[in-house]
Amino acid sequence: MSKRLTDTTIWNKDWYLDLPLKKKLLLRYIYDNCDCAGVYEISYRTLKNCFDQEITKEDFEGLKQIKFIDENKILVEDFIKFQYGVTPDKLKPKNSVHKGIIRCLEKHKLLTNPFITVKDKDKDKDKDKVKDMNFDIKNHNDNIHFDMQNNHTIGMPNKSDIKNNRDKELKSSFNDLKDKMFKTYDELCPHLIPLSGEKTSSRTDEKIRLYLSETKNNMELFGQICQKADKLKTIGTINIDFETMLNCRIGIMNGKYESPQLREKERIKDRARREILQTQRRNEEYRSFKGDPMPESFKNLGEKLRSIKEQK
Repeated sequence: MSKRLTDTTIWNKDWYLDLPLKKKLLLRYIYDNCDCAGVYEISYRTLKNCFDQEITKEDFEGLKQIKFIDENKILVEDFIKFQYGVTPDKLKPKNSVHKGIIRCLEKHKLLTNPFITVKDKDKDKDKDKVKDMNFDIKNHNDNIHFDMQNNHTIGMPNKSDIKNNRDKELKSSFNDLKDKMFKTYDELCPHLIPLSGEKTSSRTDEKIRLYLSETKNNMELFGQICQKADKLKTIGTINIDFETMLNCRIGIMNGKYESPQLREKERIKDRARREILQTQRRNEEYRSFKGDPMPESFKNLGEKLRSIKEQK
């Protein structure tokens, strides 16, 4: 049993509601009994048996979306587009579904004599515009002349010049980022090995390019790496320089090379920093407190404040 899509909104369209019942049923009959290309071959005898009354050619008049292609054949316009989502000119011979539709169109001679719609005419206009554009481009190219003295074509960009300009822009951008990294290193890494030959080293350039590629030119992250590397000063027995910092940047950020003593020192600093912030917050609460009795959290506040002053 074959199945096909149906337009449920047709029952809300004025032109369909204005049709008499006989024409409504006739239109639905055509939709259900046309072939896969939307063509219905009229059989008045079959129609008479189905409708139990005579059906004449005049009964087809006033029905939207259908058109007579000869005396006994009707085409449902836009049937292919509605059912299959493509216009007839977009049908693909390699598509198994489209093959049957193409065969039906060939059978009814609708491929060699297609119905030309307004859209098709617009496409033809667009084609003419493209032809005119190509003609103008040809005339422009014909008018380009060759300068023998300077040995280059005037009026037309040179591919090698475009490539050279692009390479210059990329090189300029890289040099700016490299200078910025060197400046950051000088400012944030006073305890590391100073820069020397790195500024002219091609090997260093490759390492910088790798970093910029992996981090998408993240200069903020580079500053954090510099700060952590400066605290380390060494990795094992090796003094950290610019290249070593780039090579080991992931381990530096993860704390892989920190000694237990350094980690403990950082932990103590963090804890002292938290205690200072907590005490300052308590001091503000104490100053704004106007109740009685005094909360337990305020009792040792004076001693803590004195210890903070001594630490400073």
